[in-house]
Amino acid sequence: GRRGPLPVNATLVDKMDRKVSKKAGRAVYRKRQHIIEAVFDQTKDARGARRFMRRGKAAAQSEWKLLIGTHNLLKLYRQTLTGPTSTPWTSRNGSPATC
Repeated sequence: GRRGPLPVNATLVDKMDRKVSKKAGRAVYRKRQHIIEAVFDQTKDARGARRFMRRGKAAAQSEWKLLIGTHNLLKLYRQTLTGPTSTPWTSRNGSPATC
């Protein structure tokens, strides 16, 4: 991998490449992939949102925010029914997870 500080004009892609070029960065990213892919799967398959219904970037962004907002509301609702569970952001004892 490349060593030394990132250039001031480094793009987000450059920064991400640097992050995942390190062993610890790859491990964190691998965990994140499983968390995020589950949300995409839920949104696409279970909720039938395979494509945007409206045209234009702003319309698609607002539709996406609505989909993800309702996803989060459903998660909160399920937690009120079953009680808090361990999530990727909390440890098994309920305290915030550390990275």
